[in-house]
Amino acid sequence: HEPVSVARKTDDEYLELNHPKITCIISGTIEQAKNFLQIENGLFSRFMLFYLGSTSGWKNVFSTNAVFNPLNTVADWMLKNYNYFQEPEIQFSFTTEQQEIFNNFMESQLENFRIYDATNDLESSIKRLGLILVRISMILTIIEEETLEGLSSLLCSSSAFHALMLLAEFLISHLLYVYKLVNSTNNEFLNAQNQAQQLINILPKQFTTKKAKEIGNTIGIKEDYIYKILRSKKHFKKTNRGLYEKI
Repeated sequence: HEPVSVARKTDDEYLELNHPKITCIISGTIEQAKNFLQIENGLFSRFMLFYLGSTSGWKNVFSTNAVFNPLNTVADWMLKNYNYFQEPEIQFSFTTEQQEIFNNFMESQLENFRIYDATNDLESSIKRLGLILVRISMILTIIEEETLEGLSSLLCSSSAFHALMLLAEFLISHLLYVYKLVNSTNNEFLNAQNQAQQLINILPKQFTTKKAKEIGNTIGIKEDYIYKILRSKKHFKKTNRGLYEKI
């Protein structure tokens, strides 16, 4: 988890978290993701993304067959290790060979994404996914250990590293797929922003509604959106009926 620093002029507010510790799991539709996962503010890159298609088939809700629930077993294991990790520190590391394989793979993926994405939107996603994957390998290695007592260092197990590399390819493919779905809406949003800014730049200091509509039409802006732009008190001041002045 990266340090968080927030500064706001209002009330001289300043917030700094050196070691934030928060994890969330969110599910939803692609349309919901388009509104939530904004690429520009970096939120998109902070999630491990997985696209799950709709499942078919009918579920028998009347079935009385017992369902295995491993929650209690997992909860006991988690509690034991959580309590243990409150005191000692364990140094986790990859072998030299694992480091080389992982670094080469992630570097190649980063280069591929740079070629694919001229805006570099995905570069931070790849880098943060690398960190997420290393943390997953830590968890998988710890699960394999019968006991952690007396350990001061821990090497990533071969099976955990193998799972890590399979997950890397899998999650990167899902990252790219979700990016394509989410970015379609973002492109429309960015195009609208660019058109609005272009109109603001072209308009003279003083102008009429008719003039704004003429210029807007040449840019390709719909009439109702032109009126919406003109209502912006940040950029324009209405001086009379049908007359505006740029601020």
